[in-house]
Order: sequence, then C-alpha cells, then structure tokens
Amino acid sequence: MKQLTIVIRPSEAAMIEELAEDVLRKTMTPSDDFGDLVGIENHIEAIKSVLCLESKEARIMVGIWGQSGIGKSTIGRALYSKLSIQFHHRAFITYKSTSGSDVSGMKLRWEKELLSEILGQKDIKIEHFGVVEQRLKQQKVLILLDDVDSLEFLKTLVGKAEWFGSGSRIIVITQDRQLLKAHEIDLIYEVEFPSEHLALTMLCRSAFGKDSPPDDFKELAFEVAKLAGNLPLGLSVLGSSLKGRTKEWWMEMMPRLRNGLNGDIMKTLRVSYDRLHQKDQDMFLYIACLFNGFEVSYVKDLLKDNVGFTMLTEKSLIRITPDGYIEMHNLLEKLGREIDRAKSKDNPGKRQFLTNFEDIREVLTEKTGTETVLGIRVPPTVLFSTRPLLVIDEESFKGMRNLQYLEFGHQSNIDLPQGLVYLPLKLRFLKWYGCPLKSLPSTFKAEYLVKLIMKYSKLEKLWEGTLPLGSLKKMNLRYSIYLKEIPDLSNARNLEELDLFGCKSLVTLPSSIQNAIQLRDLSCSGVLSLEGMCNLEYLSVDWSSMEGTQGIVYLPRKLKWLWWHNCPLKRLPSNFKAEYLVDLTMEDSELEKLWDGTLLLGSLKKMILRRSKYLKEIPDLSLAINLEELNLARCVSLVTLPSSIQNAIKLIYLDMSDCKKLESFPTGLNLESLKHLDLTRCLNLRNFPAVGFLQDRNAIVVDDCFWNKNLPGLDYLDCLKSCCMPCEFRPEYLTSLNVSGYKHEKLWEGIQRMNLSESENLTEIPDLSKATKLESLILNNCKSLVTLPSTIGNLHRLVRLEMKECTGLEVLPTDVNLSSLMILDLSGCSSLRTFPLISTRIECLYLENTAIEEVPCCIENFTRLHVLSMYCCQRLKNISPNIFRLTYLMTVEVSPTSTTTLSFKPMALPGEEIPKYFTYRAYGDSLTVIVPQSSLSQNFLRFKACVVVEPLSKGKGFYPFLKVNVGFNGKQYQKSFSKDADLQFCKTDHLFFCSFKWSFDIPSKLNFKDVEFQFCCSNRIKECGVRLLYVSQETEYNQQTMRSKKRMRMTSGTSEEYINLAGDQIVADTGLTALNLELSLGQGEASSSTSLEWEALCVDDYMITREQDEQIHFWITWDRP
Repeated sequence: MKQLTIVIRPSEAAMIEELAEDVLRKTMTPSDDFGDLVGIENHIEAIKSVLCLESKEARIMVGIWGQSGIGKSTIGRALYSKLSIQFHHRAFITYKSTSGSDVSGMKLRWEKELLSEILGQKDIKIEHFGVVEQRLKQQKVLILLDDVDSLEFLKTLVGKAEWFGSGSRIIVITQDRQLLKAHEIDLIYEVEFPSEHLALTMLCRSAFGKDSPPDDFKELAFEVAKLAGNLPLGLSVLGSSLKGRTKEWWMEMMPRLRNGLNGDIMKTLRVSYDRLHQKDQDMFLYIACLFNGFEVSYVKDLLKDNVGFTMLTEKSLIRITPDGYIEMHNLLEKLGREIDRAKSKDNPGKRQFLTNFEDIREVLTEKTGTETVLGIRVPPTVLFSTRPLLVIDEESFKGMRNLQYLEFGHQSNIDLPQGLVYLPLKLRFLKWYGCPLKSLPSTFKAEYLVKLIMKYSKLEKLWEGTLPLGSLKKMNLRYSIYLKEIPDLSNARNLEELDLFGCKSLVTLPSSIQNAIQLRDLSCSGVLSLEGMCNLEYLSVDWSSMEGTQGIVYLPRKLKWLWWHNCPLKRLPSNFKAEYLVDLTMEDSELEKLWDGTLLLGSLKKMILRRSKYLKEIPDLSLAINLEELNLARCVSLVTLPSSIQNAIKLIYLDMSDCKKLESFPTGLNLESLKHLDLTRCLNLRNFPAVGFLQDRNAIVVDDCFWNKNLPGLDYLDCLKSCCMPCEFRPEYLTSLNVSGYKHEKLWEGIQRMNLSESENLTEIPDLSKATKLESLILNNCKSLVTLPSTIGNLHRLVRLEMKECTGLEVLPTDVNLSSLMILDLSGCSSLRTFPLISTRIECLYLENTAIEEVPCCIENFTRLHVLSMYCCQRLKNISPNIFRLTYLMTVEVSPTSTTTLSFKPMALPGEEIPKYFTYRAYGDSLTVIVPQSSLSQNFLRFKACVVVEPLSKGKGFYPFLKVNVGFNGKQYQKSFSKDADLQFCKTDHLFFCSFKWSFDIPSKLNFKDVEFQFCCSNRIKECGVRLLYVSQETEYNQQTMRSKKRMRMTSGTSEEYINLAGDQIVADTGLTALNLELSLGQGEASSSTSLEWEALCVDDYMITREQDEQIHFWITWDRP
C-alpha cells in the first residue's frame, strides 16, 4: 500500500483557515453578560479602534492601564467576549504572583498555561523555553493578559509581536505604565473615571436595579457616589451592600461610609499597596495622610524622593495634575490612613501620622507621643465649632524626636499656658497659622527646616542668634503684625521665597538678606535696597510711603513679576532693563511715566497700570510683541496711546475705560488678536479710526456711526451714540456687546453676551431664535419693555438673565424651559404679577419689589433652586409649602404681609441644651407653666416650646413623631391636643421648636392657673422648655404688624432632613378653639411680644457645635427693628 501524501498549497491553506473562521463565527455567539454594565460599550469601541481589527496582516500589542478598581479587568473580559468570535485561537490569562527561586520552573508553568488555554490541550507537555513562539508562529491569536505586574511574565509569553501569526492581537492589562513602556508597548488605552452622571447610574444599577434613584433616596445616592469617588469598584461594592435596605438603614450607614473604608474595597485596593517597595509604601502613606492635594515641588523638597513620585504615578496610585499638584483618590487616601491607624489602634502616639483631632489632643495632652510619629496635622476649626480647646504642654513634643511635619490649621483654638520649650530637631515642615508664641523655643536649631509658614502669628521675633538654615527654602510670615525683626539670614543660602507682606511692625530687613543668593520671590512692606538680590524673579511691595524709596535705584535684571500697589515713585529706576519681565502690575501708583526710551519687552504679557492718575504717557511698546493684556482704566491724565501699540499683535484685552482725557487712537492699528475693548466713559474721544486686520479676518471700521464689519469679541463701546444699529452691520462673529445707557430701539441677534442696561426706550428685543450662543442677557432698567419674545426659548445656552427695574414688564413666556438658565433677576419689575416659569433649572431667583401674588405649588419642580428672594412683594398672598421639597434650597427671603400665608411644623436644630430664654425648663418630658391671671382676659395665648431628644435607637421606626398633650389645673383632658410631626430621622441630640397659639371663644368662662405640658416622641426626650408670649388683643397685634413689617430670612441646607411641611389646624372640644403647630411669623413693632418672638427664633452661638454647623438644614432669623 502506497503512502498517501497530501500537499496543501498556500492558497489552499488560506482557504481552509477562512473556512474554519467562518464556521467559528456561525457556531459561536459572544456572551451578553457584560451588556448591562454602564458605559462598557464606549470603552470597547475605543479600544477596538486602537486594535485596528480591520488590518489582517498587522500584529498589534495594546496596553490597558488605569487605577486599581477602575474596571480594567471588567472591560478586558467584555472586550475578550466581543472579539473571541473573530479568533480561532485565543486565551485569557490572569497573572498570579509567585514566590521562590525556581525561575525556570515558573516560566515553564506560564508557557504551559498559555498553550493549554490557546490550543485547548489540557495535558500539554513543555520541556524547554520558547515553545510559545514555535507553536504559535503561524497562528492568528487573541491573547489577553490581566493584572500583569511582572516584566518577565510578558517576556516569557508575548516577548515580541512577531512570535504570532498575521492578524494577532495581544492585550495587556496592568496598573503599571512603566511595565508597558519597558516592553515597548506604545499603544496604551487609559481607563479614566466615569462622569458624575455615569457614576450615579452605576451606583443605582447596583443598589436599585435601575438607572436612577427613587425620589426619597436622591440625596443619599448622590453622597454615596461622591464618597466612592466615582470609582467603579467602590460604586459597585457600596451599591450592593445597600441594596434592598431602607432609607433609615442608608442614613445609619452614612457616618460609617464617610469615615471608614468598606472591607471588600480595602481588600482590593490593598493589593496595589502591598506590591510596592518599602520606600514607595512610605511615600504612599505620607501622601495619603498629609500631602494629598499639595504641590509636587513642595513635597519633593520635604521628602527628597523623586523616584517615589514616579513609581506611584506609573502605578496609578497618584496623579499629577497639569498645574503640578498631587491627586490621590479619596478611597486610596482612606486606605493609607487605615493602614497607618492599624499599626496601633489603641495608642495613637505609636502611629506614624496623626490627623484626627481627638487623637492629636490625646497625644499632646497626655504627652504619649513616641519616636514613631513622623507627622501631625491639626485640622482647621470649622466656623461656630465648639471643638475643645487644644492645650499643649511645654514639653508635649519631647518624646517625638523623629517628628518631621507639624501643621496647625486655621483657627486651631490652641492654648500654650507655659509656652513651648522644645521642638524636634528633625522638623522639616512647620506650619502654624495664628501661632500664639512670641518666639520659637530657644532650643530649636532649625537645621533640617525646609518650610516655615506662620501666617497671622503673634511672633515678635523668630529666635535669637544665627542658626544653620542651609535647608530653609521658604519662610512665610505674612500678616504677623507684631513681628519686629527678622533673624540673621547669613546661612540661608538656599532660601527661595520670603513673604513678609502685611508685617506692619517690621521696620527693616537685615543686611544678611543679601546672602540669600537663591531668593526668587520677595513680598514685603518695605525694602531699602535690592542690591545683591540678583536672582530675584518675583517682587511684591506693599509700601506707599516715599520714606526710604529714594534708596531704590536698582531693580534686579531677572525680575519676571513686579507688583507694587500705591508705588510712590514718579518713574522706575533708570537701570531697569525689563528683558525678563512678564507681569507688571502697578495699580494706584504715582507714576508719571514708566521709563525713557525703548526696552526689550519681548517677555511682557501683562501690563496693569489702572488708577494711576498722574500717568501721562505709555512707553514705547515696539518690542512688546507678546503683550496680551493692557489695562489703563482710570488713567485720567492719559491723552493718547503710542503708535507703537500696533506692534502688540497678540493683544487680547485692552481696557481704557474712564480715561477722561483720551482724545484719539493711533492710526493704522493692526490688532488682529483683540477680543475685548473697553472704552466706557471716554468722554473726549473724538475719533475711532479704521482698525486694519489680516485679509482673511473680519474687521471693524467706524466712520461716524456706520459699521460694515465686525471685530470678534468687541465689548463696551459706550462712547458710540446711535438710536439703532445700522442694517448693514453683520454681527455673525460678535461674542460680547455692552452698549448700556443709549437709546436703542431694536437690536440684532447672534452674540454670546448682550448688555442693554439703561436703554429706557427699548421696546422690542429681536428674534433670538438663531442666537444659540447667547449666555448672558442683561436688560436692567429697560423700562419700556413689556415682554420678551417666545423665541427666547431657543437660548439653550443662556445662563444669566437680568431685567432689574424693568417696570413695564408684565409677563414672561410660559411655553419655554431654558435648560441652562441659572440666574434670573427680575427685581423691581413692579408690573410683573405672575411667577416666572421660563425655566425649572434656575439656581438663584430674585423677585424683590414685584407684584407677584403667589408662589405656586409647581415651585417643587425648581429642583436646583438655591436662593429665592422676594423682599417687599406687597401683593404676595400665598407661598406653597411645596417649597420645602427643594433639597438644594439655601435661602428664602420674604417680607410677610398681613395676607401672606406660610405655616411650618416644628423646627429642628442640632443641640443638647434648652436655650436660656425658655422661662420654664425641666428634665424629662413634662413640665407645668404658671399662667398669670391677667393673661386669662386676653383673646389668645401664645407659647413657645422646645424639647431635646436623643437619636433613635436601633430598631425604632424611621419617622419619629412629636405629640403634645396639654392639661389644665393638673387634669388631663380625654382628647389631648396633639399633632404628628413627620420630623426626619436625626443622628445626634436635637432641639425641636414649636409654638402654640390658643384662641378663646369666651375668655371669661375659663378659670385655670397653670398649664401642664406632656411631650411624646419615639425618641427619648431628655429636656423640655416652655415660654409664654402674649399680647392684649389680636387686633392690636395685627395692627402692629402692618405698621412695621419685618424681613424674614429662611436658610436651609442641602438636605430635607430637618425641613417639614405645613401643619394643619387641629380642632379640639375643650373650650379652646384651635392649636397650631407652627413657627409664628412675628411682624410687629418692637413691642414685648414681637421682640420675644424674635428671641425665640434665634439660637445662641454657644449652642452651635461643629456637627451642628455641618448639619443645620433649616434656619429662620429676623432683622432687629
């Protein structure tokens, strides 16, 4: 029998390969398991474009890089599922870190795993290296390597693209960008954080199984997404952990989520930390605990470790912003702090970093700090906080000999009763705002000190003698008003920045400052000489006195930034060359001219000389070819500009407003980059000559009032008079217009900013249907305007609309909803009767002095409203209680009238003690009030009540109720006066305020001496208090309110937590007509009743703690008479 030999020619081989792939495509369908992942398709499509799948011959390697938990592996698996149908040979391999010395065995295991997966052979045998290349040389493969952290792993499995057949695609997923570079993978797809909208959707998918949260979970869902930092891992884990939970559970979990880190999230993120080198782990903890958000150069000076920054950046553990600041994700920050805290949970003095106030207080008070402590950062005090005083002993820092970083934030509320006798020798960074010391300890040597920042201190001097300041780079003593002297700086040869701005008691600088040869940035209130400061680049001088300035005959050549407010010099020193000068700011100066002749101003970008009232001429600008901003506003002695300004071809901003003597411009200008020109109130300007531009750009030519072309971005042409703009004008490229105060009757379309204020004759706004770029429309004092055209609905980019004092305005269009409108100001539109409904996206709404009669119930649709101001709306009759459903509402300002109706249920504020103005106080939930006999002859009695309640204990109902039972003469009536108050769940002790107004049908029949109050709540009531308020007659009370209307300001925070809707009147059968649970709208004169009402609605400062400052959600105050 002859041996059968089959020969397959190349063309036949290709045909068989194509046939196999066709069968594969028809028999396999990609998995849809990833179809529900939010945003996954966008990632897949972006990576597919990088892979160039349409190229059949190319062999391409692509890297997928990003932070831990950002979804790289999930994206990779989804991509692999999508692409698998196109590859007969494919493998998805996850790198597993191994330990041991058998490197050869490890590599063989890697190759065996890959080949077994890609060839579908479980028992494949490999006896030597290089089998991958041999077996797959002619195969079109798809290989995805996940979680790669080893270069050897890549070299072993995918050493080169040429190892595989045409059309192969290799995808490497890693957190280490340098690893990709080392393997020469240049095509890298970076997985970035999802947008806020996508992040919220991800959370809602995990928590609720849909794309958006239920209405009553919105605020909580937003906060959870924020706490997760938009990290997909955090969003998924937190969402799943809260799935199916009640709102009460969510609220109980919030403090834990704010302050801690979920265990599953920590476990995943911890892997990245554990893989770091020990020194890089130290750097990670430094940033997490102290330096997140700091400038990179700042931290490098302190830590002297450039390698660590590079490693953390390449492994996606930190990000360096384009402007040079460190960004670490908030979950990674929590991870770092938790790692450090875990080193000594019970003794904070043995941790490396202390950032929690209570931990710091314990360590400094008890003097338990050890040599382990490297950094202390006392957080700043929150306004109105009652945080305990931090008492520091004179030897509190003695045990912390390795302390390198010490920071006391703003208003740290510190007391050093015995001063301070010791600061650690190794201290590199000392930041102490408002330091109460008169001088630093005499034992402090400052040998390692790099940064010294002591703004607003009470220092009179830093130290005595000459210290070894060779490491010092920055000294900032700004606004230390008691500072009288600066120490010897002979050894401060590396000092780069010295800030003494506002040090009013400092008379002079030491001559040794000239030894600071590296000094580049100097801010001071006085300097006699700048000789020797040859490297100075930034100079800020706060000195308006002529005394001593005669000695300033020299300005450093390398000066880049000169800021001299109120400069008393008539001209700058003649030897100043200005060749490096970038920014010259000399506002309110006494300058008559800057310098003589032509200087090399090639670096100059900004020149601000506004309000220099004696300035008569501008120097030659022939060489200022990079000048971008020239501000000469209110230079009232300036008559003209030099013709050399035409060389400033990059000039963007020119402000000559209020140059009252300005008569003309140079002819033949060629300002092709100009975007902003302000000539407001240039009363003597006689001509505005032709302004020539490049041929391919639009220009403006002004001949009397005839315009035929346009300057892009022209602004503030107040000097031009016209009753209407000429029809020849074509403003297609105009981006900003301000012609306030003139007699225009019609205008045109197509700009971004339009200001027609004071145009009292303007009766018509043009068709704005094509003004799709308009962002700001200012029509203040256009008194002839009656309405706006309905085409305003096309202004989808309009952010601000002002129509103040448009007294003829009667109505606004109602069939529009401006999607971008944030600010609407209709103050003084005295003819406007209906509430404006042109947008539900408004954040600030000003309606003072309008004729509006009602705030309608649809106010609840204004979900983004922060501020509503309705002062002096005399016709206002009703404010819908739906206003309290607006969760972002911060301020409501109204002047209630006798016909205004707006009632409230009890008000809740964080607090632990009944205010002292409550006459009757008692522990527990009941008390008795003695009613003066004279009060029983009145038509009504008014009581103010307050109770202190504890938070709900675990297992209690979510919405606590507040019930009030009232009895007379010690006897409880069968039907008590009560009303459930749907007060939101609270997490700390709270004060609940309410008032009671009792009206009597027949006062003479009532005979009682005391009233007993019994308060009931699902929370435990700790204290209660009541105060009696009364007036002689209700009619008299009402008359007083009409004579003097008080202004009411209501302020609420970003949550509904303590806002409650209007309470109804409760009718009882006991001789009292009604009991109202409401906050009375006291409006009378400064009588006893109304002033008491004012006091009853104010909360003393001592009651407000730090937690209250963060949690106060509803506040009402009255202006005193």
